Amino acid sequence: MSNNPTYERINSNSGALPNGVIVETEQQVSGAQRQVVAVRNPADGTALDIDIISSALPTGAATSANQTDNSQKTQIVNSTGTSASVESRKQTPTGNALNVQIGPGDIISNIPVIIDYDHHQLHEGETFRWSVYIPSLAINATKDIRIVVPNITIPSGVSAVARCPHLRWEVVSSTGGVAVLTEGTTFTATGTQRTPLAMERNGTYTSQMQIWEDPTVNVLGTSLWTGLLLSNGKAGDTALPDAEFVLKNNTSYNMRFTSGAASNAVLIRFVWYEDLGV
Repeated sequence: MSNNPTYERINSNSGALPNGVIVETEQQVSGAQRQVVAVRNPADGTALDIDIISSALPTGAATSANQTDNSQKTQIVNSTGTSASVESRKQTPTGNALNVQIGPGDIISNIPVIIDYDHHQLHEGETFRWSVYIPSLAINATKDIRIVVPNITIPSGVSAVARCPHLRWEVVSSTGGVAVLTEGTTFTATGTQRTPLAMERNGTYTSQMQIWEDPTVNVLGTSLWTGLLLSNGKAGDTALPDAEFVLKNNTSYNMRFTSGAASNAVLIRFVWYEDLGV
């Protein structure tokens, strides 16, 4: 400090600076960066001495001690300044109670309204359907549907399970038969490509998984599932999530139905979602 300093105190209650005193901050120009506070006289820019009167904190200031001894409190108040209370979830919160809401509440019971994961995928435009109806299939005749999972790009750190199709299916028959899903199937002719239907109808979505009707099968591959259909029966289920297969990346599959009787009306349908991480 100078030999005969002239200074004024900063009001410790209001934090107000003396009239005409300004505080400016600037960064250090070399070495590790730190904030430098300079107090200067606005008239000539000369530095003013700062008198450290006391190191005592004002009453009520936060310290390392009272942050852990429960004497410091943080309050949530409404627009009128009324403190909120905390209570267990109930149909009608009392007073100014703080209530954590999970999703929208039912208008009668106030129970949170939620949807399952598959329903969410539909909303995201990642759920697709495709079906085919065969009016009459002869006895021992077959119907093949080629299913292709292309080489999908899997981002680093993401499981292929999150990107590959989650497939469910259903086969319905008027006179019965056998349905078989195989993996690693090879073909000598690809068949006719069909366009899957996105179940979210307000946007434009394209399925990664491909559907090809009436291919020529070379080798069926590994059997994953077999369904026996009696007369006017069905096999598979498009509604149950635990009935799905997560198909393998860059792999071809085949669904084959073999008719058990003449004049067999058959319906084959698929539903799947492709989680793109949205």
